[in-house]
Amino acid sequence: MDEPQSLLFEDANYDNGFVGDVRRLQSDYFAFMCWFYMAPLMCDLRNAALRENAFSFDQPVFAVLYGSSNCGKTSLVETLMASMFSYPRIVDTQNFTPAKLRALQQAYKRFPVVFDDVTRDRFNRYADEIVKDETIPYAEYPCFALSMNADARSFKPEIVKRCLMIYTRTALPGDNVAVRRTLQRSVANIRERLTTALYREYLKRTVSLLDAARDAAGDRPETDGNPAETRGYLPKTTGKRNGETVDALHLSSTTVCALFRENLPPGISMPAWCAPMTLASYQERAFERPRLLLGNLLGADRYHSSRRPPEGCWSLSGHRILVAVSAIEFTRTRTDIPDWLLDDTASSSGQIALDRNLTEDFLRRRIRAPRRWFWQRA
Repeated sequence: MDEPQSLLFEDANYDNGFVGDVRRLQSDYFAFMCWFYMAPLMCDLRNAALRENAFSFDQPVFAVLYGSSNCGKTSLVETLMASMFSYPRIVDTQNFTPAKLRALQQAYKRFPVVFDDVTRDRFNRYADEIVKDETIPYAEYPCFALSMNADARSFKPEIVKRCLMIYTRTALPGDNVAVRRTLQRSVANIRERLTTALYREYLKRTVSLLDAARDAAGDRPETDGNPAETRGYLPKTTGKRNGETVDALHLSSTTVCALFRENLPPGISMPAWCAPMTLASYQERAFERPRLLLGNLLGADRYHSSRRPPEGCWSLSGHRILVAVSAIEFTRTRTDIPDWLLDDTASSSGQIALDRNLTEDFLRRRIRAPRRWFWQRA
């Protein structure tokens, strides 16, 4: 089986010209790979969790790749689809509407639906209704993968908790044309060598693990006369292992790591990014971007002692943090801040009020007036 080696060769491409935290990018893309490989089986886990009144957010049917352009998002998805189905299939973003997505759920069944380069405007208009809709009237339905470029701002908590969110600031510089062409040729060569052997073995092992979890739980649901279920081709899992909800990302990443380890050539060690991971760890990281933005906004050099600080500065007033912004930036800045931190009763035009205790918990540090020499004080 050559697929693990081919995918590792593609991994090496990220070291050739990409600028930023390359190791983090590799780890994030591996997480997306594990979720994407599990995507055709996610509906079984989610349906079982809903039957048990379990927490359905642990089986996310949406993933959002967002961040810098030229970071390989499209190439990643197309390569993964080639390794799964022999060919990529990208859906036109004009179909990203509630009515169209319901039709895609019915037509695609388990086949993942991929939207590339969804605009922020389209996402804002339709994402709430689409992602928060928990009523799916089909036994088989697909997962949805979306990619968005750097203009994507912070996302609502209702969206974050229902999706696998992956944010990257690592990218290939746009002016490095020679390197970009070299990488494109390398990816094309890798994709030509890919077969579906790796994914077929992945499905075999994953379905076996899910069926074992079902048997351990003593759950044997009705098959409704479906011969595929009777023969064991479809998992009949309760979505639980030892009484706990199955972590889809951990199960998938463990299986992928085992396949990579078994098929590496002698003398080649496992890369650091290829390690089992949990969904909880990535749900926590979904707030990294708003945490970074808010941390910069409340930098020590921006502090001002006056009750009404000038634009771009902040001050303290009891249990509140007051941030002054221009009228043009008010709405955008407010949207970037998680809504549970906002104190709307004290906010006004040009000034955003934050709950000090909640903001300190979110940033994991104390918010206090910086110590300054008397001639530095504003």
